[in-house]
Amino acid sequence: MSFRAALDAVVSVLLPAPCRMCGATLTDANRIPICASCFGSIEPIVDPMCSCCGRPFELAPEVEKAPELCRLCRANFYAFERARSFAYYNDALAGAIVLLKYEEVTRLGHWFAERLAEVIRKAGEEFQADAVVPVPTGPIAERTLEVSTWRLRDQARGAS
Repeated sequence: MSFRAALDAVVSVLLPAPCRMCGATLTDANRIPICASCFGSIEPIVDPMCSCCGRPFELAPEVEKAPELCRLCRANFYAFERARSFAYYNDALAGAIVLLKYEEVTRLGHWFAERLAEVIRKAGEEFQADAVVPVPTGPIAERTLEVSTWRLRDQARGAS
């Protein structure tokens, strides 16, 4: 048994804490109060995807190659050149966003920044962002957003 596994076991017995998304008892010592199952429910977006908006394509088995742009981007629906997200917006991702924005689990800001930095690293030269613009939803979220923005900026600088 590794030291980390032993520490996790001791912490989960002495200081049991629930996952803030599903309520299951956390089994590891982590500063983000989300269990591995809930983190695993956040599904990363993978190719094929629209080269403009990043919306994933669901291809039929007989289709070998995805089109470059989705229907909306071919119609110039959006007013941006490129956008990306690292995951599908599902219940798990929505729950993590709520924890960050409204329950001030600020460690999630760093976690989100790392995921977005991965997206930028994978895109390489084709994704040169002029700006990363987080949008506050109200006065409570502004403090969390400010901290998350600093972390996101630091992660983005590390990716370039």
